Amino acid sequence: MKWVSGECFEPMEVVRSRTFRRAGIGVTSPVLSDGSASFTPSGENRAGVKTAYHGGLKSFDTQTNSAQAVVGQRLTDAFGNQISSSGVWKGRFAYGGPYGYQEDPDTGLRLLGHRYYDSSTGRFLTRDPISNGNNWYVYCANNTVGYIDADGLKERPLTEKEKEQVRDAITRLAEDGYASDAAELEKLLNEGKIVFDDEYYGYAKTRFGKIWLGKIFFELFDAPSDWRYRNQHLRSGIVMAASVLLHELVHINWGNVFKWTEDKAERAAYQKQIEYLESVYPGMGTKLTSDLVENFLRDIVIPNAQSHGWKPKPTIGGGARRK
Repeated sequence: MKWVSGECFEPMEVVRSRTFRRAGIGVTSPVLSDGSASFTPSGENRAGVKTAYHGGLKSFDTQTNSAQAVVGQRLTDAFGNQISSSGVWKGRFAYGGPYGYQEDPDTGLRLLGHRYYDSSTGRFLTRDPISNGNNWYVYCANNTVGYIDADGLKERPLTEKEKEQVRDAITRLAEDGYASDAAELEKLLNEGKIVFDDEYYGYAKTRFGKIWLGKIFFELFDAPSDWRYRNQHLRSGIVMAASVLLHELVHINWGNVFKWTEDKAERAAYQKQIEYLESVYPGMGTKLTSDLVENFLRDIVIPNAQSHGWKPKPTIGGGARRK
């Protein structure tokens, strides 16, 4: 792969010399154009001929033209091996297409972000760059029905302890008046769409309808060395973790965004997170607990929000929100 400056990168094919232009610098950023066709999450436009993709949650299995007539169909098993086909399938996106899987027409291999995947063996050709787990070539932990791997980096399901911690944060949201948001998060958790990502060293991120939790998210729950303040710190950790989940849920509801709408989505997510923290921490019960949450809000959340153009909303009467 050849990385270029700015907002795009170009994976180059030696044989066909085809260039893909993407929105954003990530290997899973939405494809915009390959030089002869433009792409959206739902199809392509090649020389004025529009083709729409259709399918289930994980794969595209049907293509239609601008007259809504079916022009191609492909059926694959859970690992991506073709079972049957009809018509003429155009483009690279079929198995895993909604998540950016690109099929090489010459080899049949699929590019999943950082690595190529061989569906005939159910394994990647190269080892996991983050060296997570015991098998660095395995695909979706051999659970291809329940998982996807859009960038070639391994995720893993939450442990029972981690699930319990996430549920504590979700319960806190419900108790604080965010019942509908808590119900959505509980559904994501039960569906296995809240996972752990060893590669990510932030609190959390959202990709392809999933919330990926980083290492420092769970550090929020760590008890301090002084046992006298265990309960206060733990309660603060749950509140802060709840705010992070609330932030990511906004991104889930926004869906896929392009580079030019990322800041708008981030501002909306931070706005809800800030409103939640400001509504909760004055009533935490102890100064120690309140200070911990307020410091998290003031030193971490608000500066990050401002980096995306967030500005405090004026309150009734002309006052300003806390900065």
